[in-house]
Amino acid sequence: MNDDAVLFAVDIQFPDWGDRVANIPFVNATIYHHGHTVGWVYASNLKVTPQEKRISLYEVFHVANSDAMARLLIEAASSRRVAVNAQAKIALSGFGKYLPVADVSRNLDVVLPPPPN
Repeated sequence: MNDDAVLFAVDIQFPDWGDRVANIPFVNATIYHHGHTVGWVYASNLKVTPQEKRISLYEVFHVANSDAMARLLIEAASSRRVAVNAQAKIALSGFGKYLPVADVSRNLDVVLPPPPN
């Protein structure tokens, strides 16, 4: 099965980061909506520093299930918010040389901005 792909942009902020520097080799995240896989994204060579406590991503999102993606978009368009579950594998070696790859799961309630006038 070939994935469809769409470009997306997101800013992730770490306001309480402190004075550490983290070089994150990779993050591989899968998005689920109402228990169905929507798709996945891979990002690499990310960096968080005391001066730049934000990661701005402009990445390719691979749609694995077009029906799930359509349901997610319909819900988002009608209510301007959507609940998803994100599961990610994050390489932690940027935080410490011998740290492993971590599995992270988070339920997200995303509120979308109003459409431009």
